[in-house]
Amino acid sequence: MSFLSRIARKPIDIVEHKVDKLKSQVKEEIGEAISKIALVVVMMVMLCFAVLFASIGLALYLNRVTESELMGYLIVSLIYVGIFIILFLARNKNIIFQKMKEFTQYLFGGQNFH
Repeated sequence: MSFLSRIARKPIDIVEHKVDKLKSQVKEEIGEAISKIALVVVMMVMLCFAVLFASIGLALYLNRVTESELMGYLIVSLIYVGIFIILFLARNKNIIFQKMKEFTQYLFGGQNFH
């Protein structure tokens, strides 16, 4: 290889090295994001199971207290309907969306949660 071809090849090698480095950084960041998302999904599934079993337990307890086979389930369902109505009425308020945004930034960005 002649001296001129080595000089001409040097910038190309530098650019190729930078591109390879950038590709590996992007792959690493994507892998990190996917692992964080997978962790959040697993956490949410576990939370759903916890809420489900807590709701069933509360319904069974209320059934025993009210001496009815159905009243506990109806009370628990009314609690969920009440929560839904409150969230539905507050859907246009920026407070809920701001808190959700802060929470997602905390989960994915590692920032302090207020």
